[in-house]
Order: sequence, then C-alpha cells, then structure tokens
Amino acid sequence: MPEAKELTIADAVISGNVFSKQAVEGILADVIVQIKSSLDVVMGFTEESKLSKVDDIKATFLISKAEVGNCLELLSNYSNASLTPKHRMARAVLSRYASTLEEMGEEVEGAKAQHSRHLTSFAKELVTFLTNLHHVLQDGTSDKRRRSIVSDYCGGVPRADGKILH
Repeated sequence: MPEAKELTIADAVISGNVFSKQAVEGILADVIVQIKSSLDVVMGFTEESKLSKVDDIKATFLISKAEVGNCLELLSNYSNASLTPKHRMARAVLSRYASTLEEMGEEVEGAKAQHSRHLTSFAKELVTFLTNLHHVLQDGTSDKRRRSIVSDYCGGVPRADGKILH
C-alpha cells in the first residue's frame, strides 16, 4: 500500500475535504459567528427565546461544542505544515477549547441555576476562547502577539513540523 502523502499549502485546493486557505479562513471564522449568534439569544439581542436563561446557556454550550467539533473534523485532513501559521494556531485554540468543554460537560449540563459556578465558569471560558480565536485569526495581530496568545492558552505553539514550541 502506498504511503500517504502529507498535505502542503500548495495541495490545499478545493477537492474532497481539502480546502484552500481562504476557505479554511471562512470555516474558522464561521465558528465565531455561530457561537456569537447563540450568545445573542442568551443576551436577548434577538427574538425572545422560548427557553429559560439556564437552558439558553446550556444550548450555547452544546452549540459551541458542536461547532468546534465540526470545525476540527473539517481540519483533520491537514498536517500542521499544510496550514498557514495562524490557521495552525487557531486549530490549537479550538482543540484546547474542545478539551475544556469535554471536561465541563456534566457540570454544565446538570446546572440548575443561571448563576451556578459551572455556568459562570463556562461563560468565562467561552469569552476567553472567542477573544483568543478572534485575535489569532485577525490579520492585524502580530505574529509575536499571536504566539503569545496561543502559548498562554494552549501551553505551547504548534510548529509546522508537528512539534510544540513551549
């Protein structure tokens, strides 16, 4: 059986599950848009929700988990070398957040009160995640600042060779 070829940026064209870097940018940005839309419901910025505030927050948790999981699945065919540095760092932020959501799952899903410490912890983590992902993806963020954000949030910065820079 032939050895699998590792993807490079030049290989990243729209075919199968491999997308151009512009499409990857859109996939990553869409995570922010979808989660922000669910937050708008929690905050009452859109039409009135038919759910309780607690259920709205839990729904945002589930939407966050699904959106991040779907995005990571779409990016699973890429090696670190095949992603641009900022997309590689964005994937690291997504992976870290996905792990945190897994750890929080039972407590958030079992929360009964809007101001429970589990929902509050989720809200704080969500804001940190969205802020970090936004800054990592933003074109105006310097490489040094991007690396600092990812290092602080993830414990290291993924390199093109697959190693983690601590």
